[in-house]
Amino acid sequence: MEHYNTLGEIVYNEKVKHWRFRVKIMRIYPFYYYVTGKEPHHVYVLADEHGTKMEMTIYNIYGDRFRGLEKQDGKWVKIFIVELGRARSGFKVAKSKFTLTVTGDTQIHIIARLNNQVYFEFKGIHEIPHMSYTRREIFQ
Repeated sequence: MEHYNTLGEIVYNEKVKHWRFRVKIMRIYPFYYYVTGKEPHHVYVLADEHGTKMEMTIYNIYGDRFRGLEKQDGKWVKIFIVELGRARSGFKVAKSKFTLTVTGDTQIHIIARLNNQVYFEFKGIHEIPHMSYTRREIFQ
């Protein structure tokens, strides 16, 4: 079984370049610079299986390699060899100290849904047992 890093366990270290993530693409934001003439890029909001969110930027210089990925929101992906940097102040979708940036060596593969996801079951207020019943069972 392969080992993947989670977004919550990231510690900034310039020497570490080989991060491996298994995340879900939650949202994709395209950015265009009409005034300055800079190249457009896409910002991806990623979430791991623990619910930790982080942003990843793909600049248009790598657009040919990752063309079509901007239509894959809601899918799970594996990301290898991605650059980690400190998040700048300003507009941020994910409240994280770090951001990911795609490089020329980055690999992104779409994978099937994870089987170890956490599911929430919502019940009506009358379906929840009272605490007095559970306490009796514990102390007997």
